Amino acid sequence: MELMGHSTYSPDLVPNNMSVMTTDELEKADAFLVVYSCIDKESFTRAKQILSRLQDMDLLRTRPIILVANKIDLARSRAVSAQDGKCLACTFGAKFIEVSVGINHNCDELLAGTLTQIRLQKDHNLVQILIGYILVSEYLKVMHINKTHAELYYGKPPK
Repeated sequence: MELMGHSTYSPDLVPNNMSVMTTDELEKADAFLVVYSCIDKESFTRAKQILSRLQDMDLLRTRPIILVANKIDLARSRAVSAQDGKCLACTFGAKFIEVSVGINHNCDELLAGTLTQIRLQKDHNLVQILIGYILVSEYLKVMHINKTHAELYYGKPPK
């Protein structure tokens, strides 16, 4: 399946151990959307396993992660509460949203929210890079000042 030129994976197509996705493919991702069916406790368990694996691979720290509960229109068959989903999302530092693709509930919000989270993360990463550059620049200035200061007191070091 393709979404805006990028490959996507359906939980029905991905085995429990995510072996079809290589580390390189996962590292190229701008964001992770982990989707489970709120009428299927097993899909919720698989979502938890996927989040754990992504965390073990240290991929959640630098990318937005959104936990998505699907099929909320089937309230009478619900097996996973919204609270369970929110708690799992909180555990992994993820955003949480409930959708129903069948009746197009919150689908636009999910897409817009995903793009917003990607932009915010990219801006945050850029700020972190700039802060690192500034800190290194200031450190080098201090080192240069200290070297110059030492030369004033002790003379230039021999070559």
